[in-house]
Amino acid sequence: VGDIRGGISFTIPLNQDSFLTSGIHNVTTTTGIGVIWVLGLMTILLVGRSNLNRLQERGRAETALRESEGQLRTIFDASEAGIILVSPQGTIRYANNRMAEMFGTTLQEVVGTHYTGHIHESEKQAGGERLHQVLYGGLETVSSERRYIRADGTDFWGHFSGKRLNNADGSLNALVGVITDITERKVSEEENARLQAE
Repeated sequence: VGDIRGGISFTIPLNQDSFLTSGIHNVTTTTGIGVIWVLGLMTILLVGRSNLNRLQERGRAETALRESEGQLRTIFDASEAGIILVSPQGTIRYANNRMAEMFGTTLQEVVGTHYTGHIHESEKQAGGERLHQVLYGGLETVSSERRYIRADGTDFWGHFSGKRLNNADGSLNALVGVITDITERKVSEEENARLQAE
C-alpha cells in the first residue's frame, strides 16, 4: 500500500513477413534521409563554391577598375590641356592638375564649383547659353574660344571642346570638356590686327 506501480509494454512482431517488412521500411527510411542529407550538403557546397567564385570575380573586376582609373588619372594629369567633367547641374565633378593650374587654384578648390564661375564676365552669358544647349538642348558637342578668369583675377583665353557623356539609357551623365590655353595666339592675333589698323 502506498507504492506507485507502473509498467511498460511493447510488442515484437514474431511473424516473419511483418518483421522483415518493418526492417526494410526502417532501412528504406534511413537511406532516404541519408540521401536527402547528402543532396543537401552537395547543394550547400555547390552554392558556396558558386558564391566564392562570384566574390573572386568581383574582387578581380574591382581591382581591374581601380588600376584602370589610376591609369586614366595618370594620362589626364600628363595632358597639357585642362580636362573637366561637368555635371548636369553645371558643377565641375572632376578636373585634372592642368585645369587647376590654368584656373590658378588647387584641385580641391576647383571640384564642386560651377563651370560658368570660371568664365570671364564678358563671356559669361554666351558661355552659359552654350553650356545649357549641351546639357539640356540636345547639342552633342561644342567647340568655342572662351575667355576665362583665374583665381587671382587675371584672365586667359582657352579653346573649349566639349562632348556629352551619356548613360546607357541615353540620359546625360556629364559633359566632358577639354580646355587648351590659346592666350599667346590670341594676343598675337590682336597685335597683328592693331598693326594692320595703323
